[in-house]
Amino acid sequence: MYLKRLELAGFKTFADRTELEFTPGITAIVGPNGSGKSNIWDAIRWSLGEANVRHLRGSRLEDVIFAGSEGRRAVGMATVSLTLDNSFGILPVEFAEVTVTRRATRGGEGECFLNTVPCRLRDIQMLFLGTGLGGRSYAMIGQGEVDAVLNASPEERRVLLEEAAGLARYKRRRQEAERRLTHAAHHLERLGDILGELETRLVSLGQQAETARQYQAYMEEMRRLELTLLVDAARRLAVQSKRMATQEETARQKRDEAQAKVEEIARELADVRAREESAVRAWEEAQRQLLRVVEELAAAESAVQLQEERLRGNAAQQERVQAELNRLQAAIQAVQGDMAALRAQESEAAARQAALQTRLAAAEGEAAALEAAAAADEERLEALRADAIELARARAQAQNEMAALRAREAGLQAQVAALAEQAARLDEEMARLDARRMALLEEADGLRAEAATAESRIAEEKARLAALAETRQTLDQEERQVSLQRQAVHARLQYLEEAQTQYAGYEQGAREILLEARTDPSRFAGLLGTVAERLCVPAEYRVAVEAALDRRTSALLASSPDAALAMLQWVRARGLGGTFVALGLLKSTGGNGDGKGDAGGAGNGGAVPSVDAARRPVLAGDGIVGWAVDLVDGDGAGRPLVEALLGDVMVVRDLQVALRLRDAGVAAVFATTSGEVLTPAGVLSAAVPVSPEVSVLGRAEALAAAKGQSVSYDARLADELERQRQYAHDAARAEAALAALESSLAERRHALVEREKELAMVEDAVAAIPSQRGALAYALHEAHRELARLA
Repeated sequence: MYLKRLELAGFKTFADRTELEFTPGITAIVGPNGSGKSNIWDAIRWSLGEANVRHLRGSRLEDVIFAGSEGRRAVGMATVSLTLDNSFGILPVEFAEVTVTRRATRGGEGECFLNTVPCRLRDIQMLFLGTGLGGRSYAMIGQGEVDAVLNASPEERRVLLEEAAGLARYKRRRQEAERRLTHAAHHLERLGDILGELETRLVSLGQQAETARQYQAYMEEMRRLELTLLVDAARRLAVQSKRMATQEETARQKRDEAQAKVEEIARELADVRAREESAVRAWEEAQRQLLRVVEELAAAESAVQLQEERLRGNAAQQERVQAELNRLQAAIQAVQGDMAALRAQESEAAARQAALQTRLAAAEGEAAALEAAAAADEERLEALRADAIELARARAQAQNEMAALRAREAGLQAQVAALAEQAARLDEEMARLDARRMALLEEADGLRAEAATAESRIAEEKARLAALAETRQTLDQEERQVSLQRQAVHARLQYLEEAQTQYAGYEQGAREILLEARTDPSRFAGLLGTVAERLCVPAEYRVAVEAALDRRTSALLASSPDAALAMLQWVRARGLGGTFVALGLLKSTGGNGDGKGDAGGAGNGGAVPSVDAARRPVLAGDGIVGWAVDLVDGDGAGRPLVEALLGDVMVVRDLQVALRLRDAGVAAVFATTSGEVLTPAGVLSAAVPVSPEVSVLGRAEALAAAKGQSVSYDARLADELERQRQYAHDAARAEAALAALESSLAERRHALVEREKELAMVEDAVAAIPSQRGALAYALHEAHRELARLA
């Protein structure tokens, strides 16, 4: 991947559209200070997704847009397009050439394009993460940042190494995923809080809904009355409309008469205006004729003046020509006199020149004879001098040659002795180099064997590390999955504990009493708990039982009628309601009481006689589950409570079965497993579906199950973390062993290279010795021959 092209328009100092082609071979951009090199660097960094304007040597986004100069206005938008070659597929897109375009306006708006397709700035940043060009990268070092990179802290160096290794993109994705998971967890917690709050507001919302229905009925009545009033008003308006129509017709007749008068006056005015226009046209024609006459007269006068000027100019020109002609004739006569005098002087000078040339020829002949005689004498003198010099030179040369021959003889004798000594040293060096070569060959073979062993062990350690990495990745996935499941279980447990602590799903009056009793246990001495706490309902029947009990699910148990009455008065004094069950009253009634009271046990709508155990028929068939008292258990004193609250309740699969049994004469309250209730009086109701966490029945079992799951997931997470620690320890040991092996292998390879270099040098030296010995032998032979010749 390499940079191919950079296009700039309106970016900093590049006001005009500028295109830079980076063909292979271009490695740098040079130029004087202020030529825009740093602006090109800023443009590349900005197009690659830089979001901090301070890194572009600015303080706000407008600083990257051309701000104008003395001779040019500012521009409103900056655009930079960067084209990269992606032939090797380094960027994770299916294009061989990738063009990234970024724009910014003075209004603070920005756009990004990837191959002309609009995208987000985050998409460009994620595209280049891990390629060496994203975020803080070693491949992008600005002016003054070299010291910062060299003096970087270990954390900053780690960021650079992660970018170089291609991990930055995945780390960024992981951080975003963790952030989204955190937000989702917060949203779930908030959603649980909202659901809990909404559940406590269901009763008040029901009352508000009833109030809203009454309001709609009143509004409908009001709209009907308003419509009646509007009809009466429409009738009155119709009468007024007829009266206004009559008045309008009278006014229309008057308007027509006035219009006729206006038209007559307009015709008279048109005649007057026509006569006026005719007079104006005649006056304008007279004015035009007068103007033409004046113009013709002025043109004639101008022509006469022009002819007079021309005549005066021709006369002056004629006078100037005559004067010039007279002056030229006088000059010609003077020149002719001068020429006659010059011709006389020329004939005298010719005669004198002929005499002088005759005398010069005679003098030149005499000078030539004298020069020839002097030249002959000079040649003889030079010949004698040369003979004397040659004799002296020959004598000196003979003496020098004799001294040189004697010195040469002494030098040759010394050279012969040195050559003999050098030949002896070469023989010794040859023996030493042979021994060293053999030792180096043995050392190199040993190092190669050790390197091969180290490479095999490194391959084994790398395979082991790869296996440990795969196992570690699997463990990480398992740990994340267990952690997520543990978080979900903990969130559910926390929600259940919060619901149990705040008594979510209970009536407002019951909640207030229970919370008050928790703060002051002696406040309600006769409070024995709630109905839901005394009932043990299997999960598959909870929906039906909860629908049959309705508000009695959150009813409070009182030890006596007086205690129930005291709690009832307490909630009434606060404008609240509630349902209470007095155990003393259960013994006297032996069944269901009134349906919807605030005390004494709530029923199912209407006075329905209870069905005691002796009179309950045994029914079986398709769709019949059984009597609720046979399906629900109660702890301690809960059995009479079950008989009293659910003695007449039969659980069936659906409403069709309930209707069939009711038609067959079975006197019971039918509750379906999906939450519908049918009373003997024919009242049909359906419970609002709620989640198991919101349901009051079975909350204790759900809480216990959630605690068990929480303990189980905590143990599993601890096991996973211990396994990860063990695998991390094994991986660290394997990496340390691999590093030691690689270091040892590098040392052996370095030693092997050094031995091979030394061996090559020894072999080169051994190979050079025969040629050196031959050169010594030849030099010794030549020295002996020279000595013989000199002798």
